Amino acid sequence: MRRVAARSVRFRVTALATAIVAGVLLLMGVAIVVVQQQQLTAAVDESLGQRADDLEAAVALELPAVLVGVDDDSAAQLTDLNGGVVVASPNLSGMQAIGEIAPGVNEVVRERRLVGPDDSFRVLTRRIETGGGPLLLHVATAADDINDAVAVLRRSMLVAIPVAVAALAFAIWWMVGKALRPVEDIRREVDAITETDLPRRVPVPPTDDEINRLAVTMNGMLDRLERGISRLQRFVADASHELRSPLT
Repeated sequence: MRRVAARSVRFRVTALATAIVAGVLLLMGVAIVVVQQQQLTAAVDESLGQRADDLEAAVALELPAVLVGVDDDSAAQLTDLNGGVVVASPNLSGMQAIGEIAPGVNEVVRERRLVGPDDSFRVLTRRIETGGGPLLLHVATAADDINDAVAVLRRSMLVAIPVAVAALAFAIWWMVGKALRPVEDIRREVDAITETDLPRRVPVPPTDDEINRLAVTMNGMLDRLERGISRLQRFVADASHELRSPLT
């Protein structure tokens, strides 16, 4: 019984439609997570650029003490081209240069671990010109908000997508079954017709679709079959009468 159900049109259509919907929802979920992460990262990088502009202006005015004005989720550091620390915010005290930059590059942004293995930071490194020569300005901000938001969105998708797929599978199963119910009625009616019940006809659904045309075609076939059997019965009756007279 299960094998027959698995081979049914209803099962195959439902399985195929569910697989397609699941694939589309999965791709959409991945795209949403990726786009959300990119947008949040772009917003953080933009704020890093603004912070770096402020600090570069302060350094140009020989006010490096402005690096002190950062909170626990951000940090700043000024180093020479060899990585020697000139000044740093208190939360980077005793640390080496938190960023590097390739020759000929003026600015780069990377994600790094600064304080602990679980503390992720976006670090912007910019080459700046000062009265004492070129220096490297490093500005960092915590990326945990980005990662936490993306993780929450990812978990939500992992719950929402299976629920949506299950609901859609049930809806597709119900709709396909409802659409195929007239076909099953036609099949059941044809199966019940016997040689003594030829005037019976299959029900014609009040729709202008393939099932309606199938029912009309089936009834036309039954009409032709009934007429053919009637002619055959009349021929047999006539032949019996013609043969009975000579024998009598």
